[in-house]
Amino acid sequence: MSFNLKISCLGSLRFLNNVRSRSSDRKKGQLSLDEFEIAEIQLIRSVQAQSFTDEKLISNLSVFRDDNNIIRVKTRITES
Repeated sequence: MSFNLKISCLGSLRFLNNVRSRSSDRKKGQLSLDEFEIAEIQLIRSVQAQSFTDEKLISNLSVFRDDNNIIRVKTRITES
């Protein structure tokens, strides 16, 4: 994913959070690393939801969902 796409998503997420928050809780200033990581996770989830609508596409793989609800593939390295 491009850096510009992540920044655009991050700006949108911050805007939505600020609209939903009280004025005292709104975030301003530079974007934080935590916000950047959350935006990246949201983008990955969105792409996976669009790409894997049919479970048959990944049924022959050994997949699992991680703590962030992202689809991952089990490998020998992840099992050790």
